[in-house]
Amino acid sequence: GIDKSQDKQLPPDEQIASIRQASANRGDARATFARAQQLQGQGLMAKSDYDTAETRLKVAEANYQAALDTVHSLKASLQDRRASHELAQKKVADAVVRAPVAGSVSERFVQPGEFIRENTPVATIVQMQPLKLKTAVQEKFAALITPGQAVQFSVEAFPGRVFDGKVAYVSPAVDQATRTFAVEALVDNSSRQLKP
Repeated sequence: GIDKSQDKQLPPDEQIASIRQASANRGDARATFARAQQLQGQGLMAKSDYDTAETRLKVAEANYQAALDTVHSLKASLQDRRASHELAQKKVADAVVRAPVAGSVSERFVQPGEFIRENTPVATIVQMQPLKLKTAVQEKFAALITPGQAVQFSVEAFPGRVFDGKVAYVSPAVDQATRTFAVEALVDNSSRQLKP
């Protein structure tokens, strides 16, 4: 695999071809000019040849600086584009809607392709397995209901069929208006026949 951390490292300036070439040209021009200074000092070189060597050195120095500036500009542009790319990747990842629980969509508030703001509800998810059966039990049976106790019930959709569950929660308080207390049971719904 490719090491992503190495992939993000920018090469040093001296390893970039355009700078290496400009540096080599500058080095050659410096050496040529140094020889020209020596020869001219000894009266062995014409003034026009000396001026040509000096001009060539100045051009090589300028080309080297231009190559450096170009590479630094490209590196800065690359860093900006990488930052923009990473931000775009984060936005794409954030755009994926993930439910915090496994279940089925019971209600959808938005349509595919619709633009929405952050924290906008997009759907209602109902958990299919296990199901929670909520019921109310008369106060006089309070002593008989305990967590873990088996429960049997039926629903109108399946007449004559009995479903099983276990008491998971018993309210400690009685509703004063109805004189009942809330009981919740967990029901196995691996067949997904029961609807939430």
